[in-house]
Amino acid sequence: MLGSIFSPYFVSDSRRIVVSPIVIYEVRKVLLRRSKRVAEDFDSQVERDELIPLDGRIAHEAASLSTEHHLHMADALIYATALVTHAQLITSDSLFNNLPEVMIL
Repeated sequence: MLGSIFSPYFVSDSRRIVVSPIVIYEVRKVLLRRSKRVAEDFDSQVERDELIPLDGRIAHEAASLSTEHHLHMADALIYATALVTHAQLITSDSLFNNLPEVMIL
């Protein structure tokens, strides 16, 4: 299951975990289709992470990234959030393949 792929990245250690509201929306939507309980477990996890609000700096960066890498709006916002906060984007979405600072699982 997808959760087991990502679980090593959610354990408490010295890593700072940041999350975009777009990620919460996209992941929760998929999980709710599968199980309300799984979605609630996800909610409990992301409540412990640092929520990065969308702001002008992220929006400007997302517009540039969208044009440069042909990304849809949501994907550009997710990627821009990672870059602006100096975080590594960890995803299972191959759409982000070959982009700097992205780890595909």
